[in-house]
Amino acid sequence: MAASVQQQSTGIHQECADDDMTPADLKIILLGDSASGKSKLVERFLLDDYNPRQLSTYAVNLFRYSTTTEDGRQWKVDLWDTAGQEQFNKLHPSYYYKANAAILVFDITRKITYKHLQDWFSELRQHVEDVPAICVANKIDIDMTVTERNFAFPARHKLPFYFVSASNGTNVVKVFREALKLAVANKECPPDEPSQAFIEDILNQAFGGAGGGGGGGFQFQFGGGGFHQPQQPRYKPVKFPKGVTSKIHKSMEWMKGTEWMWNDWEKVRFQSDGIFVAPTEECHQPQAKQCKWSADKDGNIYIMWGKKSGLHEVKADHMPDVNDDDFELELPNISLSGKRKRDGAPLHAEFVQVFDTEIQDARRDLYGDLGLEPGADVSTVKKAFRKMSIKYHPDKTGNDPTAHRKFTRIGEANEILSDPAKKFLYDMGGMESVRAMEKGDIPRGEDGHVTYPVPLEKLYTGSKEHVRINRRVVCTGCRQKPDLEKCRGCGKCPDEVKMVQQQVGPGFFVQQQQQVPSRERCKNEDTELDLNIEKGMMDGEQVVFEGMAEQRPGQIPGNLIFTIKQTSDQRFMRENGYDLRTATQIPLKEALLGFDRSMAHLDGHQVRLVKQPGEVCQPFEVMKIPGEGMPHKVEGGGHSDYGDLYVKMNVKFPESLTDAQREAIDKLFPAEETQ
Repeated sequence: MAASVQQQSTGIHQECADDDMTPADLKIILLGDSASGKSKLVERFLLDDYNPRQLSTYAVNLFRYSTTTEDGRQWKVDLWDTAGQEQFNKLHPSYYYKANAAILVFDITRKITYKHLQDWFSELRQHVEDVPAICVANKIDIDMTVTERNFAFPARHKLPFYFVSASNGTNVVKVFREALKLAVANKECPPDEPSQAFIEDILNQAFGGAGGGGGGGFQFQFGGGGFHQPQQPRYKPVKFPKGVTSKIHKSMEWMKGTEWMWNDWEKVRFQSDGIFVAPTEECHQPQAKQCKWSADKDGNIYIMWGKKSGLHEVKADHMPDVNDDDFELELPNISLSGKRKRDGAPLHAEFVQVFDTEIQDARRDLYGDLGLEPGADVSTVKKAFRKMSIKYHPDKTGNDPTAHRKFTRIGEANEILSDPAKKFLYDMGGMESVRAMEKGDIPRGEDGHVTYPVPLEKLYTGSKEHVRINRRVVCTGCRQKPDLEKCRGCGKCPDEVKMVQQQVGPGFFVQQQQQVPSRERCKNEDTELDLNIEKGMMDGEQVVFEGMAEQRPGQIPGNLIFTIKQTSDQRFMRENGYDLRTATQIPLKEALLGFDRSMAHLDGHQVRLVKQPGEVCQPFEVMKIPGEGMPHKVEGGGHSDYGDLYVKMNVKFPESLTDAQREAIDKLFPAEETQ
């Protein structure tokens, strides 16, 4: 179900829209250089949450949400975010296609992003002349003084201009509220429809150059009919008749990802997302969602075979035991039968295969194959494999197909779980993560950053710090067995990012990133780390804990990075990296007659300060003590030498003198002639 967010300050109710590919009512596009914070502005608006991130968006992000404006009208809105000009330069026409409003974003900390606004605006006007635009200056939380400056670009083009911050939310809601109003106005008074030349421009850019769908991570898919296909109307997804479920009941999920021979005619497929695929005009293009299937708790399977053929109803002659790890062995023995609703034509189908390997992978429990609890260590895995491989070896079981399948499965389980790297990925995201690693495209999660304050004295002496952090972790094995004791407290994991196809123009589709619900379970837990503060570490130096950032299903965790923040000391000040400065006070008598005194260093040891008799210490004189500064940290640990200590001598003069003291000084220090 959609996750709902109420933003009180706008007077607008909004919620993340259900996962469908129907055209939106409004399209708002974000423009600006990569890493200017466009995605974070959208996330802040929709989720009212912000996680610092420096990674640039890959390809295109499409954020869909539904909203009700103050006049009571409902709108389905798509927010489009491009990756920046250097990654997104061949598909701009499709990006601008049917946009109702634009938000131009620049980063106040990077002047080049402001300079490039003119390029983005020119391109916007090249493709959509009448679309309203807003200009925003992002990241003002870093430097609020920028709000006192005048910016010529928005004034020159008469654009609404806002100072915003995705980090603290300043003006974010206001900007998107304004963009929504402009988009609604544009929708109600639209410019002329795009010309055929515009559509041809899209096709030329899509197929020009290197071909194969252009750059930026996009892939285009066209049906038959060559270049005339894009002129076909955009399809609306078919709907089930009233009274027929549109869901797939849990007991019927064994049908997902299966292929069947239909009426001794052709093969058809029941996709896991509820799309039905068949070699007919209406059902050969899954992205159009013209054919769907569903199933109820009684085992009835409903197929909407497009609008022409309509509803088909079939039922399996018997149901497999889905609680049996080997239930797929029973699928070849199952057949479907039923009739077409409109004319009663008989239907039958025989099982062919499970074509969706992701479905098979999702059902696999490698620990269960070896008779182990989830999370068992590598040595336990190897022991279980040796024991079970003897039991199910073909030399003992002969031609028993169940035993042969079992032997194959325990071999596959051992291959993955006895390899620490593959085991880790399986624990994090199941077989899907292992397959991704084998293809070389396993994603890596974001790094976590912690600013850690350290007193100067610990940077001098070194320290072993015991640090406790709270982070999200994936609950190993809790997807398959959520009732385990260790799974208590485990809830839903964050959505995972996958590539899906979205129709962006008449007759063609774009492949984009989309967040989908995760099947894994997660929780927050405390983790203790030993943070080694080495002697002589610098302010801003980093300590990296590999793979200790927050976990997310299907990703290799990023690193947890501690950045040392040297705190100020009341007595000592660090200078030039390895030197120290301090000050001490001496009475006038010692300044004149000499002294031999000591002062405590950062670690408590005493440092001698000496002025021999006859040497006068001048006020504010600086004494250099070699080798009493900060340690020189060397690569690989330890230290090689020390810097120097500089001590400023503050001479304490008496506040007043007696007559006798004045006379004595006058005798000792005759007046000097001055010119």
